Amino acid sequence: MVKVIVDFSQLLYKIYFVKIQNEIVEGNANWNFWKYLILNSLKNYISTFMPDELILACDSAYCWRKNFYKGYKGARIHSKNQCDELFPRIDDFIEELKRIFPFKVVKVEESEADDIIGVLSFNKNKDDIFYIISTDKDFIPLIKYNNVKIYNPILESFVATEFPFEIKKVTFESIDEFKNYLIFVGDSGDSVPNIFNSGEEERAKPFGPVKFKKLYKEGLDKWVELQSEVIKNNIERNKKLVLLDKEQIPEYIQEKIMKEYNNINVSFKKEEIEEYFRLTEMESFYGKSNEFNPKSYKIFF
Repeated sequence: MVKVIVDFSQLLYKIYFVKIQNEIVEGNANWNFWKYLILNSLKNYISTFMPDELILACDSAYCWRKNFYKGYKGARIHSKNQCDELFPRIDDFIEELKRIFPFKVVKVEESEADDIIGVLSFNKNKDDIFYIISTDKDFIPLIKYNNVKIYNPILESFVATEFPFEIKKVTFESIDEFKNYLIFVGDSGDSVPNIFNSGEEERAKPFGPVKFKKLYKEGLDKWVELQSEVIKNNIERNKKLVLLDKEQIPEYIQEKIMKEYNNINVSFKKEEIEEYFRLTEMESFYGKSNEFNPKSYKIFF
C-alpha cells in the first residue's frame, strides 16, 4: 500500500502564520480561507502520490518530552490572543475532518505529530511505501526503514535521496552522521540545547556543524569516552528529545499511537463533503469531492 503521512500540525500553523495572520482585518481572520488552503494542499498530495491512505498526524496539547525536559519548546512565543483564537479553531477543524473526510486523522494524548510519524514508520508493513510530507529535518533518519521517503512541500522535492546529501548547506555522508549531528547540535527551534549546555546557562556555548564534523571525522565514540558525566548525560538527553527511534519514544506512547491508528475506520461520504464545501463557500471545490478520496476507499453515495 502507498501511504501519505502529513505533518499536519506543521501545515496548520504554517498556513495560518504565513497566509492568514497578515490578512486579519479588524481582528477577524478568514477561517474558511484557512481551511480551503489546507484542504487544497491535501488534495494536491492525493493527486501527486495517489495513496491508499492519507494520514494526518496531529500534535496533542501536551507532550511527554516536557516531563523529561522542562525546557522543551519553552522558547516558542505566540501571543495569548493568537493561542486563544487559533487553538480552538484547530481542534474544531480536526473534528470536522474526522467526521466528514476519508482521512485517517491521528491525535494521541501526550504525543506529537513527530511521534506518530516515527511510530507508524518503524511499524509499517514491509511492502508499504510511506511518503512523509514535512519540512522537518528530524524525520530524515527514518529513511533507514525500507520504502520510507520524505517529501519537502516547500522545495517540492524529496529529501536525502542519495549520498552524500546536503541540509542547509551542510553536507552529510551518511544517515549515521546526520543522526549524530542532530544529537550533538540539538534543535534551537524546539529549545533543545547542544550537548555542551544544560539549557539553563545565561550564555550558551556555541557548537555548530564545523566543530561537529571535525569530531565526527576524528571518531565520536573515542571522544565521548573521554567526556564528563555531564556531557554524557546531555547526549542521552538529546537522544531522547530529537530522535524518533523505537528506543527513544516511550513504549506506552508507541502502544497508544498504534491502537489509535488501527481503530480508525474511514469511508468516502460524497454528499457530506459536497455539503461541507457549500457551507464553507469553497466554490472551487464544488463537484470535486472525488479528488479528496484516496484511491482505495469505497465510494458511498
